[in-house]
Amino acid sequence: MSGSAGPRVAIGALVLVVALVVTVAVVVPRFPTSERRTGCMNNLSRLGQAFVAAQLEHRFDPTLHGSAQILSWFGPGGPPQREERLLFCPGDSRALPETPAEALAYHPANAAAIRAARGLGSYAVRDFERFPLDEDSSERQPILCDRLGDDGRTMHHRSVIVVCFSEGDAQLLTREELGVAPDAPIVVGPDSPTPLLRVFERP
Repeated sequence: MSGSAGPRVAIGALVLVVALVVTVAVVVPRFPTSERRTGCMNNLSRLGQAFVAAQLEHRFDPTLHGSAQILSWFGPGGPPQREERLLFCPGDSRALPETPAEALAYHPANAAAIRAARGLGSYAVRDFERFPLDEDSSERQPILCDRLGDDGRTMHHRSVIVVCFSEGDAQLLTREELGVAPDAPIVVGPDSPTPLLRVFERP
């Protein structure tokens, strides 16, 4: 009897370890790693550079909204083929387009298709009609940020948000820098208590 207790204890311990590993594997993705933050910053920097190019080439249209605004910065046809992932934060659970048919919306063929290309990707864009850029301002002006999910408050990166500014560079901003209390959510969109994040549209 006592001889069989040892294997049973070992099996029980093994089951417990496996259960803990599975639990950790499920929970960890909710708090993306620094690698995901870097990927998000790289995406927003690429999109920010496209915005700068659109302005320099006089292709910027402040009447476009949401992802239609972002796609327009790349000119006719949107971003390069298979570069749709630029519009997705690596910490977002939203699925990337996998087929040519799914990717089609990211490559609008004309002005009407661009204007209709809404709700694509993970990033919130500035409402340039309500909050036009102030060319005389000495303060940095945000143009894109991590949308924080469909509710505008589901964090993709622990305690920070990635914001892209009109100069085309992306930056990590902490709760402290945003003036958000440790126990309060970071909120993106018109109802945000943070002025910097209030200029962004909701999808």
